[in-house]
Amino acid sequence: DYKVYTYEQQEVHYVVQGRLIYLCITDRDCERRVPLAFLKGVQQEFEAKHGQDAAVVEGTATDRCLEEPFRDQLKELMDMGNNPDSDQIKRLLGQLDQTRSVIVENIDMILERGEKIEVLMEQTQRL
Repeated sequence: DYKVYTYEQQEVHYVVQGRLIYLCITDRDCERRVPLAFLKGVQQEFEAKHGQDAAVVEGTATDRCLEEPFRDQLKELMDMGNNPDSDQIKRLLGQLDQTRSVIVENIDMILERGEKIEVLMEQTQRL
């Protein structure tokens, strides 16, 4: 169950899975798909290591013991979320904008050629 709480310029994104809560805080202007992907990644890593049962984790966990196994995975997931190149949708939109610009330039060049051809045709007819 994915939820977002907005406070001033920050958003708290969280996923509730039984008695477990996966949470991250972002700037308000962050695309929501980025923290959602991060939280899903954290949830998958956690469940792969500990399962979905919070009672099992609670029964065996001591304070902060869950940080160590996830340090590298969390850093990797955070780096991916903070890297604009890792956002596939944003990258594809950028590629679409570039393609659109090339198409517009090509159309402009074709129109200019068409005008030049018309001028040449008029000159040819005058001769």
